[in-house]
Amino acid sequence: MKTTTFRLSSRGALIAMISVAFANQAFANTAGRVQFVAGEASLRSTGGQERPLAQGVEVMNGDTLITRNGRAQIRFTDGGFVSLQPNTEFGVREYRYDGKADGSERGFFALVRGAMRTVTGAIGRFNRNAYQVRTPTATVGIRGTGGLIEILPDLATLIRGSSGTWILTNPAGQIDVPAGTAGMAPPDPKAPPTPTDQQPSVPPPPVSDATFRQSDKTTETGAACVVTATCESLGTPLISGPGFLVSFAYGTTTGSSIGSSTGPADAVFNGAGQLTAWTDSSGITSFTGTHLEGTAVAGVMGWGRWIGSVDLGGRLTPTFGVNEGFHYVAGLPTASIPMSGNIPFTLIGATNPTGSDGTILPGTLTFGSLTADFTGGRVTVSLTPSFATWSYNVSMTANISGASMSGGGTASVASGLPPANYDCCGCSASFEGAFFGAGASHVGIAYQLSTGTSVPAKISGAAAFQQ
Repeated sequence: MKTTTFRLSSRGALIAMISVAFANQAFANTAGRVQFVAGEASLRSTGGQERPLAQGVEVMNGDTLITRNGRAQIRFTDGGFVSLQPNTEFGVREYRYDGKADGSERGFFALVRGAMRTVTGAIGRFNRNAYQVRTPTATVGIRGTGGLIEILPDLATLIRGSSGTWILTNPAGQIDVPAGTAGMAPPDPKAPPTPTDQQPSVPPPPVSDATFRQSDKTTETGAACVVTATCESLGTPLISGPGFLVSFAYGTTTGSSIGSSTGPADAVFNGAGQLTAWTDSSGITSFTGTHLEGTAVAGVMGWGRWIGSVDLGGRLTPTFGVNEGFHYVAGLPTASIPMSGNIPFTLIGATNPTGSDGTILPGTLTFGSLTADFTGGRVTVSLTPSFATWSYNVSMTANISGASMSGGGTASVASGLPPANYDCCGCSASFEGAFFGAGASHVGIAYQLSTGTSVPAKISGAAAFQQ
């Protein structure tokens, strides 16, 4: 009886918090946007109105998302992602992000039932208490970037970290759940969380959802997908080996650069799929520091930003502060590029763009689009890097050369007033990258803006796209 009472009261409390707590209009701001939906799913606002969920719908503070036989993925304004599995109820309890991590940011969520995979963005990067997911039996915190959370039939909370370390807490205790391990908070609040060998599970997608591309996608038998143009697994780590292409962009007070590995590279990835070194004809490039935002997709491409020391093949060893960074994309280039077609690609992730002098806080890539004209052999890219009080419009093009691309274009201030050395009127922009995965299913680019001021500064970043 005690266990049953606890379940009902916890679920009731969660629903009450989601439905009522944010009637206050002080929190009525946009938290994110729905990237795609398959099957039946809906959104319930703070006022109780419920409407079908659709791609492009804005998710507001206090909204609740409900999947029935469907799935949905939301991209939040700080660059984080949440992928909701079927039969899931997920609420945005409190979300605050103004384009900078200054201590006021918050990402507090509630998972009432079902399962979700999350890849965090800027929120929680410097202040782990700023990101929480509450379930009927536990609170999940973060000291990392990703993992899967599942509410079991008895309301136990089961989590597995894919990178970094998750923190699982209930009234009886707390444990850390490092990447590659799992932890469980039992239904009895008097029993503390414990490590477990039980793995979170997600159901296979509906059979009719044959063309839907989504994280955690499985075949009809529940097996992991082989990467194809219609089947991928967001978050699958990259494996060390030969044949990789790395594109990068960085800027510090001691120098800035954008480029790619020289020829096929032997790449080294850690257990979280983060690039830690690569060897090409120029030598060995390696990182000693902290890997910030970034993840891997489909086991064929990854991206991220390193701070700390970077050894550039013995030629240069710059050190990057928290407001700077070495941005990269890395993956296995597509072996056979399509010969025709004009295909749009959707932004699925990005590093937080950084300035080259360490004086501005990292921004966010608030918009990105890429179109590949395989018939004409050309790529068109549009980006909007945004900072605390200003943003840029960037337009670039490049010729396709095998699986690679290298090109440039122009940039200008889209809104706001940047600091003097970041002002930009007819500034130049450049990018390098490649197609990755079977059928050119993904694209990764590193980009850089060069301001036209008397004391020029650079803006660097990386972005990932999928068909």
